[in-house]
Amino acid sequence: MSRMKERSLIAFTILAQLAVGTLWTEGAVHVWAVSNRGVNAASPAIAWPLVATLITLGVIASFLHLGTPGNAWRALSGFRRSWLSREILCAAAFAGCSILVSLLQRFVPAAPAVFDGAALAIGLLGFVLVYCMAQTYRLRTIPAWDTWATPASFLLTTLLLGSMVTAALLLAQEGGAEPMAGGVIHSLAVWGMVLVSAQFLVAVLWVTRMSDVEGPGLNPFQRRANFSALRLRLALSLAGAFALAPLALPGGTQWLPAPGLTMLVACALMIAAEVLGRALFYQSRVRRGV
Repeated sequence: MSRMKERSLIAFTILAQLAVGTLWTEGAVHVWAVSNRGVNAASPAIAWPLVATLITLGVIASFLHLGTPGNAWRALSGFRRSWLSREILCAAAFAGCSILVSLLQRFVPAAPAVFDGAALAIGLLGFVLVYCMAQTYRLRTIPAWDTWATPASFLLTTLLLGSMVTAALLLAQEGGAEPMAGGVIHSLAVWGMVLVSAQFLVAVLWVTRMSDVEGPGLNPFQRRANFSALRLRLALSLAGAFALAPLALPGGTQWLPAPGLTMLVACALMIAAEVLGRALFYQSRVRRGV
C-alpha cells in the first residue's frame, strides 16, 4: 500500500468516524438538555455544519486512494456482495443527508421534532457506515485485520473522538461556569476516560494476539519501527487521559483556571493517538499466503 493511499485512508476513516461520533454525542447531549430544560431552552443544538464538513472532507480524502477517481461510481455495482461498496454508499449517503439537514437548519424553519427525527435516522446510518467500514477490513488473508479488535477499535474511536470534540465545542460555546455545561463536561470527561481505557486495552490485546499468529513475518510488531510507533501511540493515549482527568473530577470546570484549554489539549492528544493507531493498523497489512 503506497504512502499516499495509506494517508488518504487514514484521513477518510478518522474523519468519517469523527463525524459520526460527533453526531451521536451531540444528539445524546441534546436529548439530555431537552429532558432537563425543555425543548425551548435546550442547548446546544446539533452542529450539523461541523458534521457535514467532517464527513465531506473524509469522502474527498477517500477519492485520493483511487487510481482513477472518475470511476469511483463503479464501486457501487458490487453493493450486494462487497463491504467496500456498502461503505462507499453509506459514506456518500451520510454526507449527502448531513449537508441537506445543515442547509435546512440554516435556511428553512422547521419544528424541532423534524430535526430530531433526522438526527436519529442519520445517526443510525452512521452506525451502519462504521459497521461497513470495519467489515471492509475483515479479510482472512490479513491476520492483523481479521480480528474482533477491528470493529471494536473503530467503534471506540467513533465514540471517543466524538465525545472529546463535543466537550470542546460546549466549553467554547458556553464556558465551564454554566451549570448545564459543567455537568455535561464532567459526564463527557468521565465517559472519555472509560473509552480511552477501553481503547488502550483493545490495542494491547490486539498486539498480544499478533504475537500468537503463526507464520514467518506475519507479526507486524516484530519490526522495530512499528513497535516504537505503538509505544508512542499508547503514550499519547495515556497523556490524553492524564490531561482529561481534572475535568472528570466533580466541579473541575469551576476550579480549573483554563478548562477550555485543558480540553483542547486532551482532545489533540487523543486525536493524535487515534491517527497514529490507524497508521499502525494500515502498516500491519501483512498477507498470509500468496
